[in-house]
Amino acid sequence: MKAPVPTTGKAAFADAASPGWMRFLFAPRPLLLLLAISGAIGAAHVLTMFSWRFVLGTAGFWTFPRGTVPGSQSDMAGALVGYLYFLKAGWNLPLLHVSRLAFPGGSNVFWLDSVPSLALLGRVLREITGQTVNLYGLYMFLAFALPGVAMTWVLAIAGQRHVVAAVAAALIADAVPYLLFEWGHVALCGQVLTIFALALYLLALRDGAGARIRGAWLALLIFAFLSNMYLFVMVGGIWTAGIVQRALNRREPLRGLWIEAAMAIGSVVALALLMGILSLQDRGAGTMGFTIFSMNLGSPLIPQLSGAIPPLRHYWIGTHSQVLTYVGLGALLVVLFAVPGMLRWLQAGALRRHAALLAVMAGYYMFALSTKITLGSHVLLNVPLPHGVAYALGAFRSSGRFFWPIGFAAMALAILTILRTSRPPVALAVLALGGVLQMIDVGPIRRAVAASTLHPVPYVLDDAAIARVLDRAQGVKVFPSFLCVNARLHGRSPPWRIAARLLQANIEIQLLAARRNLPINSELNARIYIDCAAEARAAAKPLHPGIAYVYLVPRPGEPPAGTDGCRTIGWARVCLPAAYAAGAGAGSGRN
Repeated sequence: MKAPVPTTGKAAFADAASPGWMRFLFAPRPLLLLLAISGAIGAAHVLTMFSWRFVLGTAGFWTFPRGTVPGSQSDMAGALVGYLYFLKAGWNLPLLHVSRLAFPGGSNVFWLDSVPSLALLGRVLREITGQTVNLYGLYMFLAFALPGVAMTWVLAIAGQRHVVAAVAAALIADAVPYLLFEWGHVALCGQVLTIFALALYLLALRDGAGARIRGAWLALLIFAFLSNMYLFVMVGGIWTAGIVQRALNRREPLRGLWIEAAMAIGSVVALALLMGILSLQDRGAGTMGFTIFSMNLGSPLIPQLSGAIPPLRHYWIGTHSQVLTYVGLGALLVVLFAVPGMLRWLQAGALRRHAALLAVMAGYYMFALSTKITLGSHVLLNVPLPHGVAYALGAFRSSGRFFWPIGFAAMALAILTILRTSRPPVALAVLALGGVLQMIDVGPIRRAVAASTLHPVPYVLDDAAIARVLDRAQGVKVFPSFLCVNARLHGRSPPWRIAARLLQANIEIQLLAARRNLPINSELNARIYIDCAAEARAAAKPLHPGIAYVYLVPRPGEPPAGTDGCRTIGWARVCLPAAYAAGAGAGSGRN
């Protein structure tokens, strides 16, 4: 006997007395056709934001990429730095370790949010073609075009295999504000993985976990793991819910479920060891500030940055450090309309049939709120945590992100409920209105994303002049390094008055070095500790031939007195010691 999952009802289909066009819209269709329809809608939507040159990774934007989400001024460029270094590194163990970034210790690109799965594919392509291919444009195209495809698959598994379901899924899922809002955090735009996880969850409950489903789960877990830790935990939670629910259903031997779980967990752990993610040097440390990047209680339900309600075009509930989790006006309409049917569904036994998944979603919701619950600007509850606990939770300090799978699950359930419980004309009207409102509502965010891709971020340094120096160097040292900028500026007021300029300059130098495959001492990795005092002492030591030194905030002793080959480029001091024969290292250190 198959595990019960939501299936279609007679009301979902137009009867013989309905107009021909209505019967056409609700007639059962092949799954591949429905996926193609939702994929075409998703592609058209994405191409309103991205040009083909952007997708192919050749647009000028990629010279210094930057998104629109607050706090991401350097994140996308920093991820690209890790990607470029990894593509040019040799094959070694651990696989994700690159020695030339954060030289001499090296770095693991997993912690740079460089999407390791994409970097591995890029390196394979480079081995085959000899060309460095930027795959980030294609990744973003798929990340924003596939949510509707995944949602269509979820609805099809639940019995809704018709055009209305595919179109509604695409219009609503592709235009979720909290998805497009993450533009700038490359890896975190892969939220579609959580929708695919929901599809596999339903398949496993319906058919049992045969070899194909187990293989699909393993592939999804690995891809999520090699994309981003947040997404991996979200996908992993849904996978765990599926295992537990199947155990509760008592339709499969517990021994088989234990073996299935052990194989998946063992595979991920082995992969982590192979990639170097679990090494002592490249671990993901916790941080403080667990409650800062939480979810505001009203964020999912209150229209924000809305294109459908002009007075709310610039409104954002709570503080700008909190994670935006607004689902969109169209999704809100669909969910609210479906609430009575959803409640009846829960009362009809869904609490028992999906107890494990509901428990996981409840846990995600509480974690998203954190221990400091806010509504607008009001703090409703604040539970202090012991220092050690707060630090450990800080490994996922942007806890508000854990609402994402809840939002997608609510959208899928609402669409399904409307299709199962409403007469076809009513279902069509509600879903059409919801889809149109969703696309209109996300308009301001979509236009901001599109505008950001038209041009690269203007350099704050004279990149051409610095590039000419780096062309004659064998390595680069920049002071202060990225993670020591704030420490260097403590108590000072530099002429430009903002640390952002120094941070951008640091990333500019990293990009210039990455494109030349030159060792550099700096990196953007918030999960490691840098001894900035020791770095400051090293900045005053005699310079080594062959190394280009860039002093972004020169102070007494930097560069050391009597150093040859120094000149001022813009507001930075750049040195290439004269003892290094000009051209001796040209082209060295590259591959």
